[in-house]
Amino acid sequence: MKILYVTLINKENALARNRHQLIHFVDKLGRMTDLYVYNRYGDMFQNATNIYNHYTQIKDAIDDIKPDILFCYRSKRMLNEPPIKDIPVIFMEQEYPLWRTPDLIENIQKHNTKAVILTGWFPEAEKALGVPVYWLPFSANEDYFYTDRVDHSTRKKEVCFFGVAPSNRIGGTYAYRVRRKAMKYLSTNGLMQKDPPAPEQKKSKWLIHPEQYPLELKTYCVALACAFNTLGQVPLKSFEIMASGTALLTQPYKPEITRRLFGDDPPYMTYKKDCTDIVYNAQRILEWDEYRVDMCKHALHLVNTRHLHKHRVLELYEILTAVLENRRHQSQLFLYI
Repeated sequence: MKILYVTLINKENALARNRHQLIHFVDKLGRMTDLYVYNRYGDMFQNATNIYNHYTQIKDAIDDIKPDILFCYRSKRMLNEPPIKDIPVIFMEQEYPLWRTPDLIENIQKHNTKAVILTGWFPEAEKALGVPVYWLPFSANEDYFYTDRVDHSTRKKEVCFFGVAPSNRIGGTYAYRVRRKAMKYLSTNGLMQKDPPAPEQKKSKWLIHPEQYPLELKTYCVALACAFNTLGQVPLKSFEIMASGTALLTQPYKPEITRRLFGDDPPYMTYKKDCTDIVYNAQRILEWDEYRVDMCKHALHLVNTRHLHKHRVLELYEILTAVLENRRHQSQLFLYI
């Protein structure tokens, strides 16, 4: 099977944490089949052929390479391309709200779209989009975050956070407001990390270099996640935290998602969306060493058996194969139930 991979990667995404999903995750497909990458940063792929500089349009690449399928991560990339009708097209959206946008609808209708893959769980999406929709949650990159043991004896007993936490003037979204409130409550009560590493970008002192990020996660007992949780979905960061043997402190996920991914015994500590209980729960998880370590071991077991890139890329390969064979893919290898 020949796969032509097209994505929207700019210089910032190529060097930041997004590379774990847009580059490293898809790159693992190249170990299973022929993968061609149409992107100016294609040289960051280790298992694919970079063809970006050879063609002026995607259509030219298709005519020459004759791929079996076009896989596009972030449908916005295809808006200005001429219609692709000769081969099946699959779109994958990373940001949860994007499946509702006119861009994706336009691309589905414009191209020979056979399926859409979403990182979030939205059962209503298939009826709205009019094509088969598959749920493929985020996963942790085992090449960076993997560990097989939990030892908190030398870790800092603090809650850490790494990411963007813009000021009220810059970030007005609900997710950012919740994030700022959570961090303020934890900092005021002396529970937040005292000395975050040197920032990678000035817009946030918590946004560190991507090479530091996996290492820093493993130096703290607890890590805060609150990105897409306002929608009840599980963000990429949550899987990375659990894969690092670090206790996850998060807003609740949708009950259906929790049950499907983690069973009836979720391996993390939650706090309310208004953050009224975050201080109490953070203190509890920091003080109860045995409980925290047991929870981390449970999380690590689930992640290492179901939620690493190597698991998700196998699922992705099965979806692509099913589309080529004109059948519906049924198995979801990551499900707990």
